[in-house]
Amino acid sequence: MPLLSAIALALVLALMWRDHRERWLGYWAIAAVLWAARYGYGLLSADLGYATGALLLPLLVLGRGYCLLAGAYALLGRAVPQGWRVSFWIIGGGVLWDVFVAPIVLWDAPGVPTYLHFGAATMWSAGLVARERATRGGGTWLVAAGLALLGAANATFPWASDSVELAPALFLVAGVSQLAIGFGTLLVYYRRALEERDQAVLRLESALAKALTGYLPICAHCKAIRATTGAWEKIELYLMTHHDAAFTHGICPSCEREHYGASHP
Repeated sequence: MPLLSAIALALVLALMWRDHRERWLGYWAIAAVLWAARYGYGLLSADLGYATGALLLPLLVLGRGYCLLAGAYALLGRAVPQGWRVSFWIIGGGVLWDVFVAPIVLWDAPGVPTYLHFGAATMWSAGLVARERATRGGGTWLVAAGLALLGAANATFPWASDSVELAPALFLVAGVSQLAIGFGTLLVYYRRALEERDQAVLRLESALAKALTGYLPICAHCKAIRATTGAWEKIELYLMTHHDAAFTHGICPSCEREHYGASHP
């Protein structure tokens, strides 16, 4: 389930980024791709070996953590603070030292600093999303809840990964949280689309009311309109020129009776 949900989330975010070109969607699409890569590695870990995993898995965790954090800050129109940037470099440097220089043994469980850092960054991202005002609503809270749940699951992963009971539950939580982030993002843009539609209708109504306010000089016989230039224009041409209106032909019931006799079915 986590692999499939990560792929689905990556596709949703990538397609939405293609349509809207918002930076936070791009960052989160990359994070989802890194998620899928992490679960894909789990299927191939027996062939790739322990040494590859010791380097690849922590870097994937760091990469998706940074992308989630950068996306959350981009949603607020801000850059990732220097303190967070430094923390990623420190954790990344520790991973490289552990793999290429000498093992750093501070905890019995492997990968504790990396997963704790990812959990902190993801839960911090949840707080940033919850504070975002422009798109606040059910979708925003669903995204924030998904991020918080994902961060908590990853923070406990080093100690629960070897447990037969807890490890499957954490992977399930990860899959559900990813789906929550995806559905929440869709709801955010659905609500935004409705708001943009309502605003467009209001602008159109306002423009129409403004255009039709006041007096229009009209010929008492042929119904031509006198434009601001002084020229007289047919009423159809005037409306098409000044109000983006288009006409199609029809016959009203009274004219139909007058010119054609009985009305047609």
